[in-house]
Amino acid sequence: MDEFKELFIHWFNPRSLGVEGSQPLYIDFSRTLWIALILLALRWTLDRTVVPLLEHWLAKHGRADVAMKFFDDAYIVVWAVATEVFAVYVTLNMNGECKPWSTASCFSGWPHHELVMPQRWYMLIMFHGYLHELVGGLIGIGPRVRTDMFIHHVATMTLISSAYLLNLSRMGIMWQALFDISNPLLHAAKMMNTLKFPQTETIKWYVFAVFAMAFFVARIAMAPIAIVWPALTQSTKVLPIEWSALPLSMMVVVCGIQWLWFYKIVRMATGADKEPGKKTE
Repeated sequence: MDEFKELFIHWFNPRSLGVEGSQPLYIDFSRTLWIALILLALRWTLDRTVVPLLEHWLAKHGRADVAMKFFDDAYIVVWAVATEVFAVYVTLNMNGECKPWSTASCFSGWPHHELVMPQRWYMLIMFHGYLHELVGGLIGIGPRVRTDMFIHHVATMTLISSAYLLNLSRMGIMWQALFDISNPLLHAAKMMNTLKFPQTETIKWYVFAVFAMAFFVARIAMAPIAIVWPALTQSTKVLPIEWSALPLSMMVVVCGIQWLWFYKIVRMATGADKEPGKKTE
């Protein structure tokens, strides 16, 4: 019994994450598995409490059948806003001057970057956020994850875990803060599109237009400047190639998917796809 207790503490006790100066370890991801489990339990509970209330309200407008779809996007909006506020705060205040417009300190001084607890917790929370979406989609809690989203999530989780373990969290957090700016806007537009209320039709397209501009600036225009170029020119100077190969390859995957999604956004904007209803993360 004592051996089992020691094994459990070793793999699942998160108390070491509260010790300033402790080093990131691979077992931190198992020790914080409770984050994904809590999110799954929360989503399961909300599906059975909030969604029926939405169905009752939407039934008055003849739209009860879209309650779950509406809630899927509302759930993501809340999560995206909360995590983006966290990411922006850490990037601006605790990230060693590593910012989209100033990337020199993202890699300089590696591996001796000071890693504070908010940085560690942000990385772990985001990892388990993606994990709960993947697992939830497989077991029927939340929406199913499309193939391109599955590839994106796996690649992003690989980048997060690599950055965490290699002490490259500065770059990882700045990247997430930059890319995730557009997420709440997309899902807010999708919520209005799902409702199809006459009073929200015009607003929906304004929100979608702002989303499209934010997506283009953050993920298409800024990515080569703030992400790709520093990674290719700076990380290779400080990291051994065998350590940088995996993160660089995942960077290509994630940035490549952004162009696929931008193509879909352009099709929506030009009328080839009539509604802003296809998911783009």
